[in-house]
Amino acid sequence: MRYFLSIMVLTLWVQAAGIFDQWHEKLQDFFGNSIEKLDKFLSKSNESLPQKYSLETSIRAFAESRNGAHAFKFNINAKVPLPRTQKRLYLFLQDFKKTGSIDEKSGNSLANSISNSSYLFGILLKTPTKLKFSAGIRFHTITPDPYVGAQYNNTIKLSPKSWIDFGDRLRFFVDNRLDNLLFCNYGYTLNHDATFAFENSLRYLQEPLKESQLLNALKLYITLGSDRYLIPRTEIYSTINADRSHHIDYYYAGIDYHDTIWRKWLFYEISPAVVWRETNHFNESYRISFTIGVLFSKP
Repeated sequence: MRYFLSIMVLTLWVQAAGIFDQWHEKLQDFFGNSIEKLDKFLSKSNESLPQKYSLETSIRAFAESRNGAHAFKFNINAKVPLPRTQKRLYLFLQDFKKTGSIDEKSGNSLANSISNSSYLFGILLKTPTKLKFSAGIRFHTITPDPYVGAQYNNTIKLSPKSWIDFGDRLRFFVDNRLDNLLFCNYGYTLNHDATFAFENSLRYLQEPLKESQLLNALKLYITLGSDRYLIPRTEIYSTINADRSHHIDYYYAGIDYHDTIWRKWLFYEISPAVVWRETNHFNESYRISFTIGVLFSKP
C-alpha cells in the first residue's frame, strides 16, 4: 500500500511540476515579446538584438512574539534594458517602500497585500558619467503621482579586498514632494565565499511628517552555493520627524537564509531574529519572517 501511495504522490508531483514549468515559460515568453516590441517602438529600429530582462516578485509574511503582530508585504522588482537605445534606457517596475525598516508592510492579510502596495514605474537613463536620470509615476490609487529623479553612485577601492560604495538617490514627486536617500557602505572580502559589510543610509521624506530615517547595519554575506546564501546581520533603525526628535526605534539581530527550491526561478527566504523595540521598552521580542518568490528572467 505504501509503495502505491509513494508512486501516486510522485506521479502527481511530476505532473504539477510540469504544469508549473509550462506556466512559467509562457509568462517569460510573454514578457520577452512585449519588451522587444516596446524596445523597437522607442528606438524605431528593427535590428535583431538579444533581449534581456529580470523580474522578481515575492510575498513576505512576518510575525513577532511580544506584541503578537503579523503582516504581509508584496515585493516586485523589474529592470529591463532596452538594447536598441544603445543600452542607455532601462524600464523599471518596483514596489515603493516608504522605509527601510523591517516593519515595511502592505497589508495584514495575504488578500490585501498586493492591492495595498504602491508601485513605481518609469524609465532610467544612463549617461557616460556616474549620473543616472529617471522619470515615472508612483501609483496606488486612481490618481498617479508623477516624479523625476537623479542618482549618483561611485566606488572607491581602498585595497584589493576593501572598498567604499557611496551615492545619493533623489526623487521629486508632484504630490509627495522630496524623497532623498544618501548612502555610504564599506565592504571587505574575507574569502571567496564571505564578505563583510558596514552599510549606512539616511533617507528624508518630505511628506507627510518631514521624516529622516537612519539605518546602520553590520552584515556578513556568506555564499553556500550557486543558489543559496546566508546573511547574519545586526542593525539599528532610528527616525526624526515633525512630531518627535531623534530616537532609536529598534535594535535588530537576525539571520537571512535564501535558497532556490525549483529550477532557477522558485525561491524562499526565512529570517529568524530578535528585536529590541522602543515601544516595548527595549525588551526582547522574537520575530520570524518567511518569503516565497518567483523569478522571470532572460539572461
